[in-house]
Amino acid sequence: MAQALAAHGLALPEARFGSRDFSLEAGRGAAAEFVALAPCPTAVICASDQLAIGLASGLHARGLRVPDDVSLIGFDDIQTAELVIPPLTTVRQDRLQIGAQAAGLLLRQLAGANCAPDKIVTLPVSFQIRNSTSAPRPAA
Repeated sequence: MAQALAAHGLALPEARFGSRDFSLEAGRGAAAEFVALAPCPTAVICASDQLAIGLASGLHARGLRVPDDVSLIGFDDIQTAELVIPPLTTVRQDRLQIGAQAAGLLLRQLAGANCAPDKIVTLPVSFQIRNSTSAPRPAA
């Protein structure tokens, strides 16, 4: 993400919300913190679609519109992501491939293989552009 932002002359903003669970409720709760920020961010990337959908709900309850006021991106591409209004832009990951990799690592570990915790497994993802994002605009 940092490389893509830099390629477009944009700085990577400091993370505004620390770690939280990935639930709808956490997203709704984050909306109160979000509207209190100055300046109010114009885009948010969430760690899950559930979190993004909850945030969208909380923002709507506070009078902010996705994507008119805030662009929103989720992660996972759950089925609900394309059913909400507006449909959620998200990062799709191959859950079957994730499961296969995890099962393979577990089986190797059970067989006595050294599965070093520092091994990084990278799997491909794709970007599903829907209607929760819009062109960049000046910060509010």
